[in-house]
Amino acid sequence: MTLTLKHGGKTFANFEPDALLAAGVPQAVIDTAQSEIRRKAVSAECRRRIYAGASVEAQLNLTAATSAIAATQEADRTEDDLAVLSGATAVIDWVSTMRAKVVVLAADTDANHLEDATWPALSAEAQVVIGRF
Repeated sequence: MTLTLKHGGKTFANFEPDALLAAGVPQAVIDTAQSEIRRKAVSAECRRRIYAGASVEAQLNLTAATSAIAATQEADRTEDDLAVLSGATAVIDWVSTMRAKVVVLAADTDANHLEDATWPALSAEAQVVIGRF
C-alpha cells in the first residue's frame, strides 16, 4: 500500500512504508497514516451497507412518518403507528450499532471489514418497516 503524507514540512506522495522509513519518516507517523486509511475504508463500507439496507429515500420517508406520528397524541396512535415507531427504533439501533462497529473494525487490522459476517445484521423488524418506506 502506498501512502501520501506530510512530515517535517515535506510531502511524501505515493511512498511505500519502507521507503518512508528510509526517508526518515518515523514509524509512528507511518502507522498513523495507515490507520487513517483503514478508518476511512471501514467507514465507507459502513456507509455503503447502511444505504444498502435503508436507502436515503426510505430513511427520509421513515423520518417524516415518525415525525407525523410523534405529533399525534399517544392515546390516538394506531397499532400501525406503534409498529412504525418500533421499527424506526430498530433501524436507529442498527445504524448506531453499525457506526460503533466502525471503531472496532478500524482498530482491528486482522478483521476483514468487507465480510458480511463482520457487520451487525439488519433485524427483521427493521427490514419490514424499511420495506414500507
